Amino acid sequence: MNDAGGEWQSRSMQTSIDARSLGNLVSAVGTPKFIPAFRAFLEGIVPSNAVHLACVRTRSPQTASGDVVEWLGSAGVDTYESYMPLYFERYYERDPTVPIMLASRGIRLSQKDIDSIKDDEFRYAMYEHIGIRYECSITFGVRNMHYSITLVRGKGDPRFSLSELERFRQLGEFLFPLLTLHARTGCAKQYAPSSEAIAGTRLGNPNFDERLVLCAVDLSSREREICQLILGGATLRESSERLQVKITTAETYVKRAFAKLGIRTKRELFAWAQTED
Repeated sequence: MNDAGGEWQSRSMQTSIDARSLGNLVSAVGTPKFIPAFRAFLEGIVPSNAVHLACVRTRSPQTASGDVVEWLGSAGVDTYESYMPLYFERYYERDPTVPIMLASRGIRLSQKDIDSIKDDEFRYAMYEHIGIRYECSITFGVRNMHYSITLVRGKGDPRFSLSELERFRQLGEFLFPLLTLHARTGCAKQYAPSSEAIAGTRLGNPNFDERLVLCAVDLSSREREICQLILGGATLRESSERLQVKITTAETYVKRAFAKLGIRTKRELFAWAQTED
């Protein structure tokens, strides 16, 4: 990770909007380039290790139960990005900051005090295990829809300064209209689970994610998804169609995942997922 000195300071010196990165961001709305363009735009103003974008359709103003969540995408350190599906599938409803976010209207800035999280499993899996130390978010709420932009930094990095947080909050008035527009396009719908969908189609084996955390195996989001599809009984071709990638690309994901898990066959994948440590 970066130190808290000159490198991070120089990364956050820019306080005005760069015309080129702004143009790239606007032109990327509704395309797969939107997420990396979004991070590139923010990087010179509020640098971070990763940015996460999400949309929540709420059913209750006071609880996360029954909400429909769309993970619109992440960009940055791959380790952080790969754990977002795990967060939405297992820990979203246990996050103490979610009810506060869902009760807000307009633009709201918040920081998460990781040391104050009482849920040891949630804190270890989503923060300590992957090295996240600081997290800040801006949310935009209107009626039953809430959009969020989250920035994270790792251990050894400086905390977000007051000036960075203020710039981040002010950018919300410009960023949320673009994010809202992007979320309405088919390109953005990467992850929209309900509890039934998670149980029936997303999770081939509910112990798999937990074992990844316990064994400190860092699969990318695609590597993890294809393993879960296989555990759910999908063939390689069905998995490639589900992920909307070429079958050769799906094969690459499988090979990389199996190498990280130390296995060679599907049979060994099932055995690995069912092993109790």
